[in-house]
Amino acid sequence: MDWYLWFLCFISLAVSALDWRDLLTDEDVYNEQKFGHFPDSLRLEMREEARKMFYFGYDNYMRYAFPKDELNPHACSGRGPDVENPANININDVLGDYSLTLVDTLDTLAIMGNASEFKHAVQLVLDNVSFERNTTVQVFEATIRVLGALLSAHLIITDPLQPFGDVQPDGYENDLLELAHDLGTRLLPAFENTPTGLPYPRVCSSVWKHLI
Repeated sequence: MDWYLWFLCFISLAVSALDWRDLLTDEDVYNEQKFGHFPDSLRLEMREEARKMFYFGYDNYMRYAFPKDELNPHACSGRGPDVENPANININDVLGDYSLTLVDTLDTLAIMGNASEFKHAVQLVLDNVSFERNTTVQVFEATIRVLGALLSAHLIITDPLQPFGDVQPDGYENDLLELAHDLGTRLLPAFENTPTGLPYPRVCSSVWKHLI
């Protein structure tokens, strides 16, 4: 086996002697030069572009779509579940008639440093969002986009360090946490007594007890 070990040593030395840049194509070199490093000026420019893109979407949702789930960009109007066609899962698996876009953007507003709009949005959620809906809800989407968003916003509000500024709404008493608990309780049957051990993909009805 000595010859085999010497062979491996030789190969490793040969590989280590290669400059990996010699293996790059012209396209690889171009991409490395263009994207391999972000100078501070470009980083700040891209950060501002991301901010503009977020507010373009958020402001137009609030102007044309709220309290619906999302903005239909073609009709420039709000869109919720397709109640006339329950089989339209392309829409109904995402939209649940609970101001989805607003809930989903709560933590982003805080991260953007917009404390006043964050507080305003939290109040809008508390005033308008209810899970007493006669809709079919996709468990995965509701978990990551609604339950996750409510818990994230609650944690941001109750963080004693307040890293995003003063984002604590006046009189806040764990309201978003209670809303998240309500949603989680309604989703829980999807995880119970399944024949495969995997959760059911959907729950439906106003109390979300029927499973699909």
